[in-house]
Amino acid sequence: MRDPSTISDTNSVSDDRRPLWTRSFAALLVVQFTVALNDNIFRWLLIPIGKELYQDPDAVRSVGSVIFLLPFVLLAGWAGSVVDRYSKRSVMMAAKFAEIVVMVLGIAAILSGNLVFLAVVLFLMGAQSTFFSPAKYGSIPEIVGHRNVPAANGWIGMTTMIAVILGAVIGNAIFSLTTLPNWAERAGGAIGPGQYRWWINAAVLIGVAVVGWLASFFIRRLTAGNPQAKIPVVPFGQCVRDLKLLISHRGLFLAALGSAYFWSLGVVAQLTVDKWAVPELVGPAESGQGLVGPMLAVMTLGIGLGSMLAGWWSGGRIELGMVGFGALGIAISGILFVVIPPGTGYWLSPAYFVACLLLFVLGLTAGLYDIPLLSYLQDRSPPEIRGRILAAYNFLSFLGMLSFSLLFGFAASKGAMAISARGIFLLAGLVTVPIAGLIFVLLPVESLRFLFARLFRLLYRMRVVGVENFPKEGGAVVVSNHISWLDGLIVMLACPRDVRMIAASDYVSKGLAGRLARRAGVIPIPLGRKAMALAMREARETVRNGGVVGLFPEGGISRTGQLIGFKPGVMHLVDDDTPVVPMYIDGLWGSIFSFERRRFFWKIPKRLRYPLTVYIGEPIRGKKSLEQIHRAVGELSVRAASDHRSRFLVPPRRFLRMVRTNLFREKAADSLGMRVTGAKLSIGSLVLRRVLRRTYLADRDAEKYVGVLLPPSVGGLVVNAALAIDRRVSANLNYTVSSEVLNHCIRSCGIRHIITSRRFMERFDFDLEAELIYLEDLRNEAGTWDKVLSALCTYLLPAAVLERLLGLTKIEPDDLLTVVFTSGSTGRPKGVMLSHMNVGSNVESFEQVLDIRADDVL
Repeated sequence: MRDPSTISDTNSVSDDRRPLWTRSFAALLVVQFTVALNDNIFRWLLIPIGKELYQDPDAVRSVGSVIFLLPFVLLAGWAGSVVDRYSKRSVMMAAKFAEIVVMVLGIAAILSGNLVFLAVVLFLMGAQSTFFSPAKYGSIPEIVGHRNVPAANGWIGMTTMIAVILGAVIGNAIFSLTTLPNWAERAGGAIGPGQYRWWINAAVLIGVAVVGWLASFFIRRLTAGNPQAKIPVVPFGQCVRDLKLLISHRGLFLAALGSAYFWSLGVVAQLTVDKWAVPELVGPAESGQGLVGPMLAVMTLGIGLGSMLAGWWSGGRIELGMVGFGALGIAISGILFVVIPPGTGYWLSPAYFVACLLLFVLGLTAGLYDIPLLSYLQDRSPPEIRGRILAAYNFLSFLGMLSFSLLFGFAASKGAMAISARGIFLLAGLVTVPIAGLIFVLLPVESLRFLFARLFRLLYRMRVVGVENFPKEGGAVVVSNHISWLDGLIVMLACPRDVRMIAASDYVSKGLAGRLARRAGVIPIPLGRKAMALAMREARETVRNGGVVGLFPEGGISRTGQLIGFKPGVMHLVDDDTPVVPMYIDGLWGSIFSFERRRFFWKIPKRLRYPLTVYIGEPIRGKKSLEQIHRAVGELSVRAASDHRSRFLVPPRRFLRMVRTNLFREKAADSLGMRVTGAKLSIGSLVLRRVLRRTYLADRDAEKYVGVLLPPSVGGLVVNAALAIDRRVSANLNYTVSSEVLNHCIRSCGIRHIITSRRFMERFDFDLEAELIYLEDLRNEAGTWDKVLSALCTYLLPAAVLERLLGLTKIEPDDLLTVVFTSGSTGRPKGVMLSHMNVGSNVESFEQVLDIRADDVL
C-alpha cells in the first residue's frame, strides 16, 4: 500500500504561493480535532466518575486539572528538543499512537475503579498532549506557508472549540450510558461508575484515537528543524534554558506572555461561569445546574468564531493590530458582568440572555486577541529552534493556567472574604484594562493600521491580486500609480510587510496627520535640495537595512485617471541589488478622494463600497531602467482592464441605466434642432424596437445585421440604441461613398434592410441592394399601445427587470455590437467588427479623459 505522505501535495510550491487547503492541512485539522475531542471526552467522563468515587466534587475538579496540566510544566524541556530534532509529522504520529495506548489504559483504570490509576492515566494523557502541542503548532508554517498561518490558526481554533463542546456533551452522555443509577446499592457496588456497558467507553475513546492516528499518515513528510538538537537528561533544566532562549527574543517573549495570559484567563472564565450560574445567577443548584452547559458552550463558540474572524481579518499577514482591540473587548465584557443583578436568571430570561451575550462577546474578542499572537510565535520563530520556543510558550501558558486556578480557588474559597463570580469577572476585566493600554503603547502603528483597515473596508471592497509576488524578506521599493488621496494607505494595507511611504512634507508634517504619519514611519520629502537629499538617504538606508519603501513616481495625483510618465527620482532609490515591486491601484477613479469631476472631496460618491483591486507584479531584479519600471506598472493596468470583463456592463445595459437616472434631464441634441431627455431616448428606442420586430425585421437568427444610413443625429442615436437592445448588430454605412462601395459593404454583412430617412435620402441618388426602411414610415406604424407600454417600462419597471425581459443579461462582452467600415481610400472598405467590450471600454476611457458629467448633453 502506498504511503499517503508520499502522495503529491504542495512540496514544490513556494512558501507564499502555497494554498491553505491542501491534503496535509485537512489531515492536520482532523488530527488536532480528535486530540481535543478525546481530551474533553475523557475529562468529562472522569470528572463525574471521580465525584461518584470521592464525595468532594470541588477537590476532584481541582486535583484533576492540576494532574492534567502538570506534564506541560514538567516535560516541556523534553518536548521542545524532541520537536526540533525529529520531523514534526513523526512526533505527531507517535503522540497519536501513544494516545491509543493511553486510552486502553484509561478503560482499564475505569474498570478498576482505582482513583490513583485514573490519576496516572490523566497524567499520561497530559504528557501525550505536551509533545503533540508544539509539534502541531510548529508544523503549521511548514504545511500552509507564511501567508496562511493566521487563517490556519483560525480554523485550528474553531475546530478545537467545536471539539471542546462536543467532548463535554459526549463525555457526559457516555457516563450516563455506562453508570447504573444508585450503583452503590445495586449488586453490592460491584459495577462501579463507568463500568456498566464499558465497551461504549472503549469504542468511543479508542475509536476517536485510532481515527486521528490514521489521519496523521496523510500529513506530508516534514523535515526536522534541527537534527543535531540534543535531548537533555533532566527536562526541567532544559525548560529553563528554553525560557532563557525565548526571553532573548523580545518580540516572541512578549507574544508568548500575551497568549499565556489568554489561556490563564480562559481557565478562570471556565471555573467562574460554573460558580456564577449556580447559585449567583439562577439560585439553588437543583434549579440551575442545567443552564451552566449552554453558557460554557456560548463562550466556547465565541472563541471559535473569534478565531475564524481573526484569521479572515488578517488577510495573509500577521495582524498584531487587532490584539489591543481584542484585549479591550475582554476588559469591557468582563466589567459589564457586574450590571446583571443576582438571582434573576432563568431559562430565556433577560438576565440569562444578557449573560450569554456577554460570554459570547468575551469569547469572540478573546479569539481576536490570541490568534495574531499565536501566529506571530509560529511564523517568527527560527525554524531550527521553533520547537523549543513553542515548548517554552507552552510552559508559560500552563504555568499561568495552574497559577490562575490556584488564585481562583483562593479568591472563591468559602468565608467572609470570598469574592463573588461577578467580582472575579470584574477583577479580570480591570486587570485587562492596563494590559490593553500597554499593547496600544507597544503597537501603535499596527493598531492604527488595523483600525483604519476596518474603517476603510466599510467604504471599499478591496481585493489584492499577486500578493505572493511580494518579497518575504530583504529590502524592496514599491512603485505604484497615484489615483487618489488614499493611495498611501492602500499601499500599506495591501502589502504583506510594513511599508515606509515617501510623501511631500507639506501633507505629513503638521497636526494629527503629521503625528500619525511619523508613527507609521512615513518619510517626508521637504523642499530644498539638501533636505531632500537627507530624506532620500533615509529611504536608501531603510532599503539597505531590509525595509520596504513605497512611493508614487508619477509625482502627483493623476487628473485623468490614466497612468502618466514617471519622474526620474525613483532611480535614486534603487540599485541592481534592490528589487522593485510594481503595483497598480484600480477602481478608485470616481471616489471622492480622486480628481474625477475636476475636484477632490466635495462631491457625492457615485456608489457605496467601491470595488477596489490592487495588483502586485513580480519584482524587477538586476539592472533596471525608468522605462522598464513604467512598463511593469503599465502591464498591471492592462491586466486590470482585462479583469474588468467579469463585472463589465455591456453598452445596451449601460444605456438603459443611464436614461433611467436621467429621465427628465436633457441628454442629446443635434443640428436639426432635436433635443431629447433620457425618458424620450428610452421610450423612442423601445417603441422603435417593437415596430421593427413587428413590421420589417425577420427573426434575430435569420437577420442579425441591419444597416443604418443616417447622419450623426438624435435619430441615428435612437436607431442604434433600438438595434442594440434588440440584440442585433448595426452596420453604420458611409454615405459619402458610391453605390458600388455601399453595395460591397451590404454584401459583406449580408444586410437585407437599411434604416434611413426620406429627408436624408433626398440628397443622394443611391441604387442599393437592400430594402430601405424609412423612419417616417415607422413613426406612422407606431401605435398607442407601443407608446404606452414603452412609457410604462421607462418610468415604472426597474432597469434590472427590463434588462432581463429584453434578454440583455445573455450578452457576453465579446459578442458583436456593431460593424464599422473603413473609408476604402486604399481599396475596398474593410468591415471592422467591434464587440460590446471594444465599444464599452472606449466609452469608459472617454468618460475619464473628457470628464463627462451628468448635466452634459451629447
